[in-house]
Amino acid sequence: MSTRHHGNSSRLKRLSGAVALCVLTILGIGASSAQAHSSLISSTPANGAVLDVAPTSVTFTFEEELLPDLATVSINDAKGVNISSQKIIPADHTLNFPWPADLPPGSYEVGYRVVSADGHPITGAISFSFGSPSTMPSPVPTASNADPQESSLPPLAIASAVVLLGLSIAVIYVLVKRRR
Repeated sequence: MSTRHHGNSSRLKRLSGAVALCVLTILGIGASSAQAHSSLISSTPANGAVLDVAPTSVTFTFEEELLPDLATVSINDAKGVNISSQKIIPADHTLNFPWPADLPPGSYEVGYRVVSADGHPITGAISFSFGSPSTMPSPVPTASNADPQESSLPPLAIASAVVLLGLSIAVIYVLVKRRR
């Protein structure tokens, strides 16, 4: 009879270890995918650039492909007054739009809002000057893709871990009950 008890105990330990490994794997995958959001990698002109003349265009390049029909840019002057807002059709990882030729020399902030291929919105802004720089009203954030209410784990990973944990507890309970 002690052999059977030892066999159930060994089986219970192996099952508990396998369940723990599965839960940790699911949580690990969820944690890594939750932090894989796209972000701005470069802009032309660069954030903070001081140019002699106005650029002919502004380009934002992101880590991931962007979803079409969801990208917007806005141009604000040094006083924070919106000069222009428009939808832009991205090309893969890039937003490129012509700079308005009629804008006078000074400092400008160009904000963007895009949605990356993983479905997450990304917002941010750059500032630059041409001709004679003006004083910008406040520091310009470079980029933000974090949602303050966003969990560090995606809902699917959390739900999977909860279901797996529940099933594991049920299996362990049955094995322990059979052992007695």
